[in-house]
Amino acid sequence: MDSFRDAAGAANTAKYAYQAKRAAQGLSTSTRATAVADLVLGANAATRDWQEIPGRLLPLPSADSHRFLMTSPDLVEPARRIFKGQPGIEMAYPSGEGAAGELAEVVRAGYPRHAGIFGAHRHHHAATDDLSTVAAEPLAATARGFRDLLTAAIPADR
Repeated sequence: MDSFRDAAGAANTAKYAYQAKRAAQGLSTSTRATAVADLVLGANAATRDWQEIPGRLLPLPSADSHRFLMTSPDLVEPARRIFKGQPGIEMAYPSGEGAAGELAEVVRAGYPRHAGIFGAHRHHHAATDDLSTVAAEPLAATARGFRDLLTAAIPADR
């Protein structure tokens, strides 16, 4: 099992290095100047929550409350309003408080308007991370929320 964890860790490190390189290539000055917003959707955007009992996990229909939403300062209040009642992401935080993953690359690249959801659910990057870890209604609610947040972020004259 340790060798599997080591291999998974190396693969994850390589994935982030690749994504950071791609982000740096795509985040040119002209892109930053013309982009309306950048949205980063992490793997746990709509993963389900679980009850834990000795030796196993029982699925819940609700979203994992350990997902995390960060935005540029101007999108914090709209995000809180739009995602109200959605576990984990109902309390958006400004990205200056510590963005992680791909969102950290977006912030470092200087995109003024951005939002990202991230976190590590119980099956994150594991062999058990399959469609059973996603709950349909939280996925739909999260998608509608990001549609509404992007609509709020795009100026009316665009």
